[in-house]
Amino acid sequence: LSNPLASLLVLLMVAMVDVELLALMYFWDTQINAVSVTNIVMAIGLAVDYSSHIAHAFMIAAGDDKGQRVISALSEIGASVFHGAFSTLLPILCLGLADSYVFTVFFRMWFGIIIFGAANGLIFLPVLLSYVGPASTTKTEVEYVEPSENGVEMVGKTVAVPDPKTHEIGMHNPESMASIEIETEKVENPYKN
Repeated sequence: LSNPLASLLVLLMVAMVDVELLALMYFWDTQINAVSVTNIVMAIGLAVDYSSHIAHAFMIAAGDDKGQRVISALSEIGASVFHGAFSTLLPILCLGLADSYVFTVFFRMWFGIIIFGAANGLIFLPVLLSYVGPASTTKTEVEYVEPSENGVEMVGKTVAVPDPKTHEIGMHNPESMASIEIETEKVENPYKN
């Protein structure tokens, strides 16, 4: 994330996951040992994923209204973040039935990491962003016409154009689209009669 405030909010979400894990360890009477500490450290890497995707989608969402940008970010990437959390949770559920101490601790810790990380990223962070979120890196939207080989044109496809000072990877600006269009014109259609 290129914005210090957005990075700070993601850091807050990750720190909250570790605090919530410590509370869950107390609730489930889990001892602090090598296994649990390893999971607490791994929680940093796992929990950052849930929040950083939401914060990045918020940063590149166009508009000045923070509430609308949160809705846009959640509709753009929220389902993917939820599916990522759910698909990580499914294999962990098998560990809950184990008799081994190590597997039981792994289950408890990973269950907490996934639930708290997803809840912080999908519920708490969007609320924070709607109140104190930074300005968008995207300044405007433009419409363009995309030519095709058979003469049919796609009209009205919207592309977000970022601010040149904070250009994000993956965004499209008119200069890069022009060079792509020139390169596609050079390629011959192999199915053309």
